[in-house]
Amino acid sequence: MTQPTFNIDECLHRICSQDALTFEDAFDELSPVASNFVPELLNALLQFDDSYTRGKIIELLGYTHSDLVVPSVEKELAHPDQTVRQWAYFALVEINSVPSLEVAGAYKAAHPSEFA
Repeated sequence: MTQPTFNIDECLHRICSQDALTFEDAFDELSPVASNFVPELLNALLQFDDSYTRGKIIELLGYTHSDLVVPSVEKELAHPDQTVRQWAYFALVEINSVPSLEVAGAYKAAHPSEFA
């Protein structure tokens, strides 16, 4: 018996939902396998301007645990919305690599008021 194919596009569509239950279900499906979808998640980050959706995508990028996403997540530390910056910081910590932790540490040291 073959396993059903994971539909990343459908899952990302549900993650963008404003309905909390729809979002949480999709997020719970995608987060454990996020590392399999780095290109799709990076592309999704480029597709959305609203802070709510960007935060969700950034959090998922953290769950990839991939240094490939560090430059994109690092750029989000300059976002005008503090919530997006917080998600970017936490994503870098979640990646938990030397490069991601260096970026997160430097950001925290340079912006202590955001961590008070």
